[in-house]
Amino acid sequence: MTNTELDLSKLNGEALKVDLKWRLTDAYKALQSAVEVNRQLSQLGVGISTPDATIVGSLVISAFLKEWESKLTREYSGGTHARVDLRTDFQMSTREARDVLYKSQIDENDFSSCADALLAAFPFEECAKHARLQAVTLEDRGLQKCADQLATSLHLVRYEYSNFRPAVRTQDTRLICPYNFGSFYFGDHYASEDPRAMQDLAQEFRVLEQEMGDVGITAAFAACAKALEGARLASRTKICEGGPVEFVAFKNHLDMRFSPEATDMLLAFLKLHSSKPVIDLSEV
Repeated sequence: MTNTELDLSKLNGEALKVDLKWRLTDAYKALQSAVEVNRQLSQLGVGISTPDATIVGSLVISAFLKEWESKLTREYSGGTHARVDLRTDFQMSTREARDVLYKSQIDENDFSSCADALLAAFPFEECAKHARLQAVTLEDRGLQKCADQLATSLHLVRYEYSNFRPAVRTQDTRLICPYNFGSFYFGDHYASEDPRAMQDLAQEFRVLEQEMGDVGITAAFAACAKALEGARLASRTKICEGGPVEFVAFKNHLDMRFSPEATDMLLAFLKLHSSKPVIDLSEV
């Protein structure tokens, strides 16, 4: 786990409540000012609508949760693609906010009471607990997600059925993983998903190399993505020849050829972090 400035031991319901309270207070003060300005304009024949208290409350809670998601993700993801998600479970819709005010018999024009009612209805302790639980496991979940994605994309998952035949192979000490182009009959250029697939793999390998050490795999996939953005390459064209990963373009597919060092690093990462069974290279 990386060193962080956000101390989870101090992330509790009270801390969240203090944060949301000032947000709602400021928002409703601004809304009150907007209502007063709108009233003055209306007297001059200019009508401008203002949002009601429930819309403002719902939007403020959404922004509050989103900022905490961003803070925790930034501090605890360890550079992986995993994200803290609080809005799925704790977002308060406009309808839910309206129900809170209705059940509390709050006049929606009494903005101070609206803020108090929404604060009383929000489950701060439960939200804080979910946030802490997600944060402490975020980096590990991100590494697992990355490893699973790499294992699947590179055809390195071992499936338990009798006629299973790995799609990968070895040749001259290199591990070769195939990638089928998006469309064989796409014309004189590659389908848009082809360079995008290489860019996506570059992002996954960025996580791997951040964890295991940089040997140039991420840069190789980025270079391959760039090469596929133009016209179709002549069959057997090599990209990044001799590098940690070299690519050979054929008419309808691409061979991704990993050096022994890159292969060892990849398989070690998958063994450490993937939840999927990975093939044994002795089988290919």
